[in-house]
Amino acid sequence: MDNTKSKEIYDIFMQGAFVNKSTVQGDRLVPNPLFDELANEFTREQYSALYQAIGYKLIQLGNSFFVNKIGETGRPGEIAMKIMALFDLLHRAMTYMSCRYSQITEFSLGIDWTTLEQHNQNEEFQKILQAVGLKDSFTREIEKVLFVRQLAHRNHRDRLVLTDAGIALSTNFLNSAD
Repeated sequence: MDNTKSKEIYDIFMQGAFVNKSTVQGDRLVPNPLFDELANEFTREQYSALYQAIGYKLIQLGNSFFVNKIGETGRPGEIAMKIMALFDLLHRAMTYMSCRYSQITEFSLGIDWTTLEQHNQNEEFQKILQAVGLKDSFTREIEKVLFVRQLAHRNHRDRLVLTDAGIALSTNFLNSAD
């Protein structure tokens, strides 16, 4: 277990964020050494034991890792509800814009940020945001919730793209909506 990486991983997890397989470096995605540290079979056992000792469970979701407190119920918490609401609104915005799902999952494509900002005035979007306790505009809440938790980011072309964790959660959300 690498002590420097371990501290970085801990800080990310305690902020409620995910460790993704890929990370942005300029205009491309590169392997994330923190993900590699967690994905290594030997160190994963060490990290699992470490987090279990402090009351957390290390979980892999697709090409990402996160931690949950041990003993939490299966019901989605407040943050999970906000994330699901934002994914719902993001998918609605994509439908209104006639975008394919691959646009939000491919780093080189993405969804134009300025076009997404046009949905800030959408009354339906505002009602849904308020219903889950989100008070800012649609795009500001994306920044505060999805970006901070490493579920989405802007690429080099100022377009919104989901991270590895965002893709996994969004796919689970879409499949559960069927």
